[in-house]
Formats: sequence, structure tokens, C-alpha cells
Amino acid sequence: MLPRKNILVLLDEGFEEIECVVPVRIWRYAGQYVSLVSCTDSLSVCGSNGITLLAEACLKDAEVSSDVLFLPGGDSCKRMKKKPIVLQKIRAYAEKGKLIAAICGAPLLLQEAGLLAGRHYTAYRGKDFPGADYSKPVVLDGPILTGRDAGAAFAFALQLLQAIKLPLEDMRKGIITGLGLEEVWRQMGNEE
Repeated sequence: MLPRKNILVLLDEGFEEIECVVPVRIWRYAGQYVSLVSCTDSLSVCGSNGITLLAEACLKDAEVSSDVLFLPGGDSCKRMKKKPIVLQKIRAYAEKGKLIAAICGAPLLLQEAGLLAGRHYTAYRGKDFPGADYSKPVVLDGPILTGRDAGAAFAFALQLLQAIKLPLEDMRKGIITGLGLEEVWRQMGNEE
């Protein structure tokens, strides 16, 4: 039986669909519990390309917690960083030492919450991230996992599974092969 973790995904209008849907699909395929939570007043949240996802709860209405907090990138990050409830949630996870995963523009939220100082991380290329390491698609530094962009979504999702201690043999046999991710797995520096 694979270890199961609860992964909470925070969504706001303008999230990047690839950066959300690809990891969520891989984590659910791996048997993890994944919950979508809206940071808006609606359960329906529209992404940057017009694709709408239906969340299970609204952050303002529910006391939600999990083992892992995931923040997809996109224009949503600029709105989310202005919402105290979002920053409070991020800081609460950090205070408990829980894994926080952010991809593309979402490290902006970690920066706003004061969590990137002195950390090795990657993010979307731009002036907002002067300390980012753009040479790597995915960086894990303690309980902070960051991904560079939508192109890193597969590697980011697999790295999270490694970080939560999903057995590598189970990943290789079930997830890697089942989803046809052998090349991504090799590019991450793993053997076949």
C-alpha cells in the first residue's frame, strides 16, 4: 500500500492550467488525496486560458489543512498575494514545517510570505525573482519545492512524490511507466 498524503491546491482566477492539472493528475494517479480550494467567492475558478475547474471548497468558508500545500502559477499569483487569508495559510504551513510547493509565478507568494530569504529556489524568469536559479527546472530546499515554469510540471509533480517519500520502485513501475514519463524521469537524473 502506497503512503497517502493530503495535498491542498489553492486556486484563484487566472491560474495556469498546465501547472495545476498536470501535477494534480500525476498525484491522483499515485493515489494521493488532492483537494482543490478556491481563493475566490465561487467554487468555479477560471484559469488563464479560459478553462474552469470546480473546487471542493472556498478558502474563506472552510478550515482546510493537509500535509502539502500546492500553489500553481499564473496571473492568479498577483491577486493572491494581496489576500491576507492566503498569506496566513502559507505561513501556517511553514510554521508547521509542512511541504509547500510553488511553480512558475507562485514563488511570488512564498516571497511575499517571507519564505524565500536564504533559500535555493527556481521560478518563472523575471525581475520578481532576483535570487532564483533558472538553470534547474525543479528545486527542493527543505520543505520548499519550486518549479520553473509549465514545462517543468511533470518533473515538479514527480519531485513532490519523492519529497513525500513515495517508494521509488513504486514510482518507477506504476507512475513513470503508467504515464509514459520515462524520459522525464531520466532527465531528472534518475536511472531507468
